[in-house]
Amino acid sequence: MALATVSDLRTSVSDWLARSDLSDALINDLILLAEARMNRDLRINLLERRASLNTTAGDGYISLPTDSGGTVDATEVRKLSYVSSPSYEPLQFATPGTISFRRYEGLTGKPVVYSIVGTEFQLAPIPDAIYELRCTYLAKLAALSDSNTTNDILTNHPDLYLFGVLAEAEPYTGFDERRQLWESKYQACLAAARSADNRLKYNGAPLVERAG
Repeated sequence: MALATVSDLRTSVSDWLARSDLSDALINDLILLAEARMNRDLRINLLERRASLNTTAGDGYISLPTDSGGTVDATEVRKLSYVSSPSYEPLQFATPGTISFRRYEGLTGKPVVYSIVGTEFQLAPIPDAIYELRCTYLAKLAALSDSNTTNDILTNHPDLYLFGVLAEAEPYTGFDERRQLWESKYQACLAAARSADNRLKYNGAPLVERAG
């Protein structure tokens, strides 16, 4: 059967487990566990997003990108840059310890480095004005639900979703000799998703060499 929506996924999981006593609520829990795992495992272009952020003069911190519910959406920050013409000027990443070592703390001006503290960017020096920043990051999966019936990963890698959910079922269903197969299939699908992502990004076009 097709695996286009969360309803399709629930049906397939029930069929593969050969269990008629699994409620939608329980399968939803298994999907949630699989999504939490994929958020840790997946680092592919389909999850890359951009967000615009504005600093506040005198405030050395700015929140990481959030989703519509106000929850931090980023699992990995790839770049933080100024929105400027003619090009985007990147800030350099530094650990909080490095920021302290370089004696940036307490200084004001145009930030040149950033770190991540909790759910915020720490900027140094502390912004002396409003600056518009562009953050490129990897986002969490758009969790499946009855109101969000599909997402990019289910559309492009339905096998990854299916075997990820099946691999999470054993704590509830008890020992299942098929669990090792499902885990190996999940790992194979994960590798295939990464390989497809590499082909998309590095498709054989000649690399542009940096001048100088």
